[in-house]
Amino acid sequence: MDLKTTFTTPMTIILGTKDNKVLSPEHDSYSCDTQQGSNRLARGEYFYNHVKSIAHNIKSDFNWILKEVTATHIVANTNPPIEDPMLVSCAALEFFPKLTEVNCK
Repeated sequence: MDLKTTFTTPMTIILGTKDNKVLSPEHDSYSCDTQQGSNRLARGEYFYNHVKSIAHNIKSDFNWILKEVTATHIVANTNPPIEDPMLVSCAALEFFPKLTEVNCK
């Protein structure tokens, strides 16, 4: 598959705004990580913006969407409260409001 086909294929990248904690000193000391950002949210934004720039440079349509979900109410109201943003699967409810299989109460 070539890049133009990849970029014109609809894709949604979902990032959690609370996914902004530094993983660990060891993980974030890798040079490729520090160039892309200090946490998963920053690295996800970097990835999206970088591929969007590549699409623009090769004059390709770009049918990808970046959606950032907050999940603030979910983190605060879970019992026990969720500390690790990696575990906040309920954030999908902000993007898929009719999703009924996930119980976040």
